[in-house]
Amino acid sequence: MEQGMPQPVCFPIDEACPQLATAYVPIQPWGPVFEPDRGLAKGTIFPPLVRPYDPMPYKKGVSK
Repeated sequence: MEQGMPQPVCFPIDEACPQLATAYVPIQPWGPVFEPDRGLAKGTIFPPLVRPYDPMPYKKGVSK
């Protein structure tokens, strides 16, 4: 291989280039969505994906 040329990507994956991870992405069924301004405030337009965050009060001397 000539100098300065990019290295090839390992496809198909073999022992020299092991698979490091596999993604699992479930299909999101389409349903009702938030209005754009509300979706922006909540971080998603899909109501089932809203995860409320209730911060815990900080206590001095307690590790997380």
